[in-house]
Amino acid sequence: MSIEKLLKNRPKNAIKRLGEGNKLLLLSGHAIFDILKNKKAIIMACNIRIKHVVPGIMRAADELDAVVGYEIARSEGNLKGGYTGQTPYTFFEMVTDYAKRLNFKKPFFIHADHTTVQDTSAKEFETAESIIKAAIDAGYSSVAIDASHNEVRDNIEITSKLS
Repeated sequence: MSIEKLLKNRPKNAIKRLGEGNKLLLLSGHAIFDILKNKKAIIMACNIRIKHVVPGIMRAADELDAVVGYEIARSEGNLKGGYTGQTPYTFFEMVTDYAKRLNFKKPFFIHADHTTVQDTSAKEFETAESIIKAAIDAGYSSVAIDASHNEVRDNIEITSKLS
């Protein structure tokens, strides 16, 4: 697929953060899965807890012609930084800054992994909702909601509302 066709799969929130003229192939997770669904391929998802691993991952993706998802879970990075100190905005900036500096030409996605909702309280829901909104505003191209700590009926309701 041509770069121009791939660029059409960038989500609007990512384009807004990157700028119209930016050619990074930060695609929506959905588009990547759709493009590769009939191909024999592996998509590597990497939970990036420290920035120092990103250049090596990008070099390996280049070498292997691979698609990579750069992800961070709610506990690792959230509005207060989680245990890594990274917010959605700093995580996005870190990944895209390395991609620019390394002239990274492979498709990738930035993913909010395990946006966990551990119970049915309004506070827990509001916290997850604020993290999801921040991830989207920051330019993430994929979000996972994990309400699996709840009963199935509550899991479905929480996931549906947050989606």
